[in-house]
Amino acid sequence: MAVLEERGYVTRGADPLDARRKRLQVTALGFEVMRVGEAIFDELRDKWKRKIGAKQLERLESDLTALVGASRVRVDSPGWIAHSLEETT
Repeated sequence: MAVLEERGYVTRGADPLDARRKRLQVTALGFEVMRVGEAIFDELRDKWKRKIGAKQLERLESDLTALVGASRVRVDSPGWIAHSLEETT
């Protein structure tokens, strides 16, 4: 998290309910970076669709979902929790 904090994507603070925990908050810059990333991926996906066709892209996405699973991981989930969620589905 240090890199994300250094770049201004998140801030870290104390949890008012549990002093052992730290709370991370995505900053406006962090949300903007995510929006830019989504736009880049959308453009890339459109390029793939033009190159291989909509049906083939749907099949590819279906095959990838079969390989990695359909469960989504929230961006605020720590890696060990996200990994645990995948194991239960």
